[in-house]
Amino acid sequence: MTAPDPHGLDVLNDPARLAALRGTGLLDSPPEERFDRLTREAARRLVAPLALVNLVDDQRQFSKSCFAPGNWPAGRNASLPDSFCKYAVRSREPLVISDTHGHPLVSSSAMVTELGIRSYLGIPLVTPDGHALGSLCIADFIPRTWPEEDVRALQALADEVMMEISRAKEGGGG
Repeated sequence: MTAPDPHGLDVLNDPARLAALRGTGLLDSPPEERFDRLTREAARRLVAPLALVNLVDDQRQFSKSCFAPGNWPAGRNASLPDSFCKYAVRSREPLVISDTHGHPLVSSSAMVTELGIRSYLGIPLVTPDGHALGSLCIADFIPRTWPEEDVRALQALADEVMMEISRAKEGGGG
């Protein structure tokens, strides 16, 4: 069970947010080049080994797109307790973690303890009416500082992801 946000609303279980997410038709959908192109570009621009478009519902994190090293687990779902992206969804703000070890939100996540994620930058994917659907995120296996220009670059790509999500919702191709 997720903890309520400081305003008393459990954002992850917000019915309007979940309806907006389900309305995209992207949960459990196959990979698509239009999203894969953006994760590849995020990894290239920010020189990161891992980039994902993650959608977060009330039960799990679904990877719509994943640019990852060859040894990355093949599954496209992560448990909500292990999700970093849920924090970007809750806050609707970028989540910047230079070193996951000892970080109060994520240090015990399987993403850290089993998969070795050491640094993370996630930008929430927010609809025009304010619903955070997930995040565009990058991660590294070493601690690293994410300067403001990295945050801005990933935000620009997150805006492109949201354009693709809007096209998908409208039934448009990529």
